[in-house]
This record gives sequence, structure tokens and C-alpha cells, in this order.
Amino acid sequence: MSLHDVDVADWYRDHFPRLTRLAACMLGGNEGAEDVAQEALLRAWEHRDVLDRREAIGPWLNRVARNMCIDLLRRRQDEVPLGPMDPPAEPALPAAASDSVAEVRRAMSKINPRHRDALSRHALADVGYRELAADMGIGVTAARMVLVRARRALRAQLESDLARSA
Repeated sequence: MSLHDVDVADWYRDHFPRLTRLAACMLGGNEGAEDVAQEALLRAWEHRDVLDRREAIGPWLNRVARNMCIDLLRRRQDEVPLGPMDPPAEPALPAAASDSVAEVRRAMSKINPRHRDALSRHALADVGYRELAADMGIGVTAARMVLVRARRALRAQLESDLARSA
């Protein structure tokens, strides 16, 4: 096994689960999430000669996966459904829990995309403050503030939705 093969195996082990979670969060489900993660890792392998061995690979992979998700979401908006479709299978949750999940997803879809992206990556994809800051091109303190504002925006949206439904 060559040095590059070892790097790619390490990248896959270290980053695939997180990239899959990130893609699933951004795409609203598991459909296509693994494909995005695999494609991001493939692109890293294609650019392995110019990528730094350890330091920059995580943020680079996150950015590639994030951009791929955005492209997929844009393509989905352009698609016209051909007929009735069954909803995607999701794990069975108690009714109250599934209602709460749906409410949070609806509220997340209504907040600022920058806040939504930062919050989902930090809370759901286990992206730390430093990595989030590096991806956003801002300092760690600024990344923390973006997350504070994102949480406030989500809370306000949830409260607004709750008041509207009451």
C-alpha cells in the first residue's frame, strides 16, 4: 500500500461518518448522503498531491460536501415530480417525537441559510468551533456568535410557529 493509499484509508475512517451526517442534515434525509460523502473523499483523493496531509483535509472535505449538497438541493428545486410518490421511509418515532422533529425541520428551513448551515453542522454533524470557523472564513469567536444567533433565530422561529398553530 502506498503512502497515498494509507492517507485515503485514514481520511475515509476519520471523515466518512461525519460527512454522511452533514449531507443527511443538509439534504433532509439519508437519500444521497453517502454518495455525497464518497464523492467528497474521491475528490480529495484526486487532489491528494496539493492537499496538506492532516491539517486542512477536514475543512476542505466539509466545504466540498456542503457545496455538493447545495448543488443537489438546487437541482431538486428544478425537478418536476412525475406523479404521486411514497414518502421516504424514516425510523419509527413516537407521534409526539416525530411531530417535534418535523416542527424543528420546518423551523430550520425558515431561518437564515448561514445560520441553518452552521447550526446543523455543529449540532448534528459534530463539527467543532475551530473547523466551523475555518470553513466559514471567520475567527472562532465569530463562529461562536454565529451559532448563538442561529440558536436564537431557531428558538424565535419555533415560538412563532407554535403561536401560529395555537
